[in-house]
Amino acid sequence: MLHFEQSVLESIDFGNLPEPVFEDVFGAVNVSVYCAKRFDSSWLNDSLHSIVLQSRRSYLRYGEVPLEDVFDGQSSVYIARAVYSEVGESGRRQEWLCLRFTPSRGSGDTPTDDMRVCSYEGRPIYELIDESLFSGEGNALDHIITLSRLCRILPFSYSEGRHYISAYSEPRLQHTALLFCLICHTVIMSMSDERKENVRYYTALLHDSLIKNRLSLKTPEGGEEGIRFAYAHDVLNIGVDEIKFQRDLLAYRYPLYHLSVNDLFETLAACIDEGLISEQSFKHYLGVNITSEKLLAYVSEDIDYFLPMRNIGVMLTVDGKLHKSRITGQQLRDRLAQEVADAPRLRLMRAESFVEDIVNFIDKLKIFYSNRV
Repeated sequence: MLHFEQSVLESIDFGNLPEPVFEDVFGAVNVSVYCAKRFDSSWLNDSLHSIVLQSRRSYLRYGEVPLEDVFDGQSSVYIARAVYSEVGESGRRQEWLCLRFTPSRGSGDTPTDDMRVCSYEGRPIYELIDESLFSGEGNALDHIITLSRLCRILPFSYSEGRHYISAYSEPRLQHTALLFCLICHTVIMSMSDERKENVRYYTALLHDSLIKNRLSLKTPEGGEEGIRFAYAHDVLNIGVDEIKFQRDLLAYRYPLYHLSVNDLFETLAACIDEGLISEQSFKHYLGVNITSEKLLAYVSEDIDYFLPMRNIGVMLTVDGKLHKSRITGQQLRDRLAQEVADAPRLRLMRAESFVEDIVNFIDKLKIFYSNRV
């Protein structure tokens, strides 16, 4: 099964890329970092813009997520490519990673998503950040940059002479941690002195599993090394469950990203078994047959295996009674609020510590890759 639309990928002119803003060799891996967009600029190159949009198509597994949004205008967007060979293969693979950096003040009066959807005691989280870390001056958002839209193009081979693209049946990104660190380092080092001095914190909404499995190195002792993505609740000295999503904003629209998938599927399966929601309900909203057995089978599977559920947000945002069911959309949301946990955690990293971690981790990655040659 192809994990992307090959026709879309083939339309990208990989031979029309500008010079990278950074390039290096890590062991047998050639890495290039490109600036697709600077803060408050337009897109710098059509091919890079196309690669960004193709990378963002990876978010479509969570629902109909727009490939561009209001925050792109003032953001800086960078992409990185790793080119490498696998043992026993004659050709070269390449994979891409994309990351966006947005001033948390956001667009007009709309703060970035992590500042907007996370709350503490019913208030936006940035109000607590302002009180705890900025002496209540009301300008916290002016000193925070949000990392978001972390997305990828899975490994593929490309021959410029023949314009030939082939995908791998079971592709996995091999170099996420390396590309992530190099993007972050390149973006931060390219900032003006004024902007670097002004930025006090970086934030991100990240799943623990992403950090453990993709953004860390495994140690011989079985632990992980990497960037310290500090939990916001630790920095703010509050309880782990005191930061909550305002779910009506994004979480119920894109629940496969914002909510615990295992909790969600188990609760939906229970609702079917209890006769509260019918299988016809899922057919009506998703266009596919979903049973409680199928939902429970999805639990703990990789998200690519439950793509039929990608548009479940359509069902979870219904007002009024659900089709062929005994409950309303609001009653379903009330139950989910009781039984389904939030998934990604808000991270809040002091700027100096974040940069230090990135530099130190890049040094460790250089050793790691040199030992693989």
